[in-house]
Amino acid sequence: MPMQENSRYAVGIDIGTTTVKCVVGHIDATTGTPTIVGVGSVPNSGMRKGSIANLNGPAHAIDDALGEAERMSGYQVDAATLSINGAHGARGTQ
Repeated sequence: MPMQENSRYAVGIDIGTTTVKCVVGHIDATTGTPTIVGVGSVPNSGMRKGSIANLNGPAHAIDDALGEAERMSGYQVDAATLSINGAHGARGTQ
């Protein structure tokens, strides 16, 4: 599918404990309505209760899910919105 110069896409990646999912949406220039044009879903390893225990597992899973979504959509992703579920951030100290 040839991409037009003014085409807009939105990409989301969800990193779950057991699965990494990626979705590519094409944004209609006239209406602003997104249409899903590519998806990828692959098993994830290296995560424990929403936290990264081994970076290699999620890194490979992200690459594979993104690759599936890119192949399906015909769009080469260079930016995405990322979601990571779990307990993150600074822990309270006193």
